[in-house]
Amino acid sequence: MIVVLVVAVVAAIAGVLRGGSFSTLADTGFRWGWLIFAGLALQLGFDLWDPDWLTRAQATAIVLASNALILLFVVLNRVLPGMWLIGLGLALNAFVIGANQGMPVSADAAHSAGATVPNDTSSIKHERMDDDTLLPWLGDVIPLSVGNQVLSIGDLVLAAGMGWLVYVRTRERS
Repeated sequence: MIVVLVVAVVAAIAGVLRGGSFSTLADTGFRWGWLIFAGLALQLGFDLWDPDWLTRAQATAIVLASNALILLFVVLNRVLPGMWLIGLGLALNAFVIGANQGMPVSADAAHSAGATVPNDTSSIKHERMDDDTLLPWLGDVIPLSVGNQVLSIGDLVLAAGMGWLVYVRTRERS
């Protein structure tokens, strides 16, 4: 997610400009960091591999398992600033993915952003929003023409949490 990366970079720069240091950010003591990499590798691996035998239900289970690993990391690091927002954003996304067997993407929002509208088989994570979509307001409905992306409320909450974490950790004194 490019938005999370951009927010983190802006937050780090703002923290440094306000007298902080990149070294305090780098010294952030994350616990069980391998959970993030395992979660991302699981999802990315299946998204790139995209085996023919993988059913929609199995793909959803993989995405939810990936999110569960990352949420576990967040819970284990909940004392760090912004983690509860990161967890809330991830949970909102996982909730709508579980309800719909994929993240629903608004075709109108995708066209507005210049993004590709998913079809039923384009990804293990996304699906086209339609009249049967549950909780459509939690899906990818916010067009962002910069980077041709469509975001969800969960994505924005997650990005806010990441920005808070990076800014506060950059501003803390070692």
